[in-house]
Amino acid sequence: HLDDTLRLYRRGPGGTEFAWFYEIGDRIYVDRGKLGEMAARRDVDIEDWPGIEAEIDALRTDGFGELDEEAWQFVQIVYEVKDGFASGDELAKRNAVTDILDEHFALTGQGFWIDSSSGMGTAEIGFLVVDYEIARESIVAKLAGTEFADYLAIRDTDTLATAENIRAEAT
Repeated sequence: HLDDTLRLYRRGPGGTEFAWFYEIGDRIYVDRGKLGEMAARRDVDIEDWPGIEAEIDALRTDGFGELDEEAWQFVQIVYEVKDGFASGDELAKRNAVTDILDEHFALTGQGFWIDSSSGMGTAEIGFLVVDYEIARESIVAKLAGTEFADYLAIRDTDTLATAENIRAEAT
């Protein structure tokens, strides 16, 4: 059936629509919606795989398709850490933010987690996203008013930089 999540998109004048298909256990989950907005989700018994295949074929006929690898954009959230490398508490915070945003990006069709790192006074979380600006706005809104709103920067690059250099970039 589905080895990995199937992510289909269709760009149009009203925005980008998405349809994600993924399998967990004996269920297939289908998330559909407009990029950046909460998906309508349904789950289907795995035995209805022929119906899901027909739905995927119909979407492809209607202009939906997978994004080319180079179409994905990168977004990185950077937190400042003490002592160069993240402590256990700082790693726990980074991991919590990763979980929150990975789920949010999945439910809004925006993208998925790709990497995390720590060093040079920062802890970073990287995602591949469909649209950097929508993802950036979504991160700001999702983390606002939470204990995770103290990020140093949201960047479109994974170029290594110290916390001091990132602060200088922002000014």
